[in-house]
Amino acid sequence: MNRDLFGEQQELLEVHDEDEGCTPQNSTSFVEQMEALDLSAISAHSITSHEEKKFHTNQHANLTIGTDLHIDASPNNTERATSSKSPEDTPEPIATANSISPAEATLIKEFPTKSLSIPPLQMGDHVYRRCTFALIPFQHHAIVLDIWKIPEEDGDECVWMIKVFDFSRHPEDVQAIPPDSPRVILSSPQKKRKDGLRVYESPAQHWQKVIYGAPVQRHLFSSSGTCTAAKSDAPGLIRARVQFLIEHATDEIVDASHEGSPTALLPEYAWFYANSECVAVWCKTGTWATMQAVSWLTWTALGQIKSAATIAGVAAATQVAVPAAGLWGWLGYTAQASLLTVQPALAPAIAAYGAVTVAVPAVWWHRARNQWQSITVRLNEAFWKAAIDDPDLFADGMTLWSE
Repeated sequence: MNRDLFGEQQELLEVHDEDEGCTPQNSTSFVEQMEALDLSAISAHSITSHEEKKFHTNQHANLTIGTDLHIDASPNNTERATSSKSPEDTPEPIATANSISPAEATLIKEFPTKSLSIPPLQMGDHVYRRCTFALIPFQHHAIVLDIWKIPEEDGDECVWMIKVFDFSRHPEDVQAIPPDSPRVILSSPQKKRKDGLRVYESPAQHWQKVIYGAPVQRHLFSSSGTCTAAKSDAPGLIRARVQFLIEHATDEIVDASHEGSPTALLPEYAWFYANSECVAVWCKTGTWATMQAVSWLTWTALGQIKSAATIAGVAAATQVAVPAAGLWGWLGYTAQASLLTVQPALAPAIAAYGAVTVAVPAVWWHRARNQWQSITVRLNEAFWKAAIDDPDLFADGMTLWSE
């Protein structure tokens, strides 16, 4: 646009020279003056456009930051912004827009707290906590039903609380509930449950999440029961299984493995066959199993193999003194021989020890696997039958956590 303007000025200049009879020197001087004038106008126009753009940018930013800011658009002060509140009344921002996510911003609005941390727990997560019994460490597993925040006693911070669903040997014993948890909150408070299922509240910081779909390399460096390669089902299906166990755990069915006698749908608590991890894994995947028992039996069998091999190696390497052969033996000279050579009966004894110590965990694992498969089929058949008989209740459980 500026180039066209300059071209028009130059044409006017030529016409002016022909009419007035100006000399080339005067013509050149006039061209320089017009060019300088044109550049000045262009510069002034650019500065004005830049100032207007800056003003509109500031105005848009001020209007975006808060509704309490008012733009003073007077000619003498085009960029000044005043606030209707004093600096003392202006609240200090919790965090910048780049430091928190929209989910954290929503939680801050609902739960005012100085801490912006969000626990890595959600409804339907499989969680565990480390416990000890007679100085023997083990893990207690549960399913997260709900999560919320409550203020601490000092009122400055908030702590995360979760409601969990688990399976215990002592459902009515208050001391059996993990510490820092109130008394059991049952689905039917007027009726004490005898099936071992519990629903109670506990601080979220005492629990850790079990990772599903973990890669193989993670299994090599993780404790048993903390991760698995199995895939988790949808949260709605997990919630439906939890609701099914709460309502139908005491139902009696005829199981062929019990010679046709009625038995409870949910088996009694047993360390190998039915523990808290079995219930949590079934709710997550539809398979009744315990990773702790599998790991313990596997490592026990491997340990016994190592122990038997070590005993056999020590017996073969141990040297004992025996009388020398021939005349030298009559003279009292001795020679060194292997313990297995001197005592050949030790070989079958060591072999029997290895077979028993390795076979017993293997037999337990085989029996446990058959029992897990039987319980898996029994629960899944009853679960889907209940879904067909009562589709409305099943749909409510499916959609409660799926929204």
